[in-house]
Amino acid sequence: MNGSISRAAFLGIALSFLGGCGGGSSGSSGTSSSAATVLRALTGDGNAKLLAFGDSITVGLGDGAPGGGYPARLEQVLGVPVDQEGVSGERMAFDGLNRLTGLLPQSDAEIVILDEGNTDAYEGVTVADYRTALESAVGAIEASGKVAILMNQYPTCCAAGGFQSQLDAVNAVMGQVAAEHGVRLADLDRAWRSTCDQLPDCNLLASDGLHPNSLGYDVISQVLLASLAGIDIFSPQGAADVEKA
Repeated sequence: MNGSISRAAFLGIALSFLGGCGGGSSGSSGTSSSAATVLRALTGDGNAKLLAFGDSITVGLGDGAPGGGYPARLEQVLGVPVDQEGVSGERMAFDGLNRLTGLLPQSDAEIVILDEGNTDAYEGVTVADYRTALESAVGAIEASGKVAILMNQYPTCCAAGGFQSQLDAVNAVMGQVAAEHGVRLADLDRAWRSTCDQLPDCNLLASDGLHPNSLGYDVISQVLLASLAGIDIFSPQGAADVEKA
């Protein structure tokens, strides 16, 4: 498969996501043993709390499922609290950075999922400013003793299209910063390109062409779960490994 998960496999695990990933328990009934192993490997604590920090994608806009967004899905599967701290339309440079640095000392989360860059791309934030803000954000997370998971941007479509070069630039910076700091990257760009038949049109997007729909949020949650578990979801065995996580 040339290192790329098949569309059928990706949609299969996404569609089964809310049915329980590998027998995981919901947040109301405690952490499953497999989820506890994933979290303990990252933080030493099988009941680690997560902080989801980002923009409208973290808020869950476009999702028709109750609760909405990827934080609720992760909370259900992992069985641990996921603090949703999304602000629609926020840029990493520099409103997001300022909000994050103010939030970190108040948060008891051990893991921070960082998803900002979409608005930066759409509003013409320079690559240099985005890099400065992202590097400072990752540095602040590390200085607080928390584990960072970065989440890049997927291709958009239709009325929200026409910004792919800017999104590519943001993703390049995020990949470089992740490598420089040795943090895990949830590669949504690759997930979309592996799953969608005819980009930029994609059945993972809501009608606005910008936000994910419910299936898109399922895929995002699976990619994040793989990143938390240290699984390469794009390997030939990636889908099976995530299903067992």
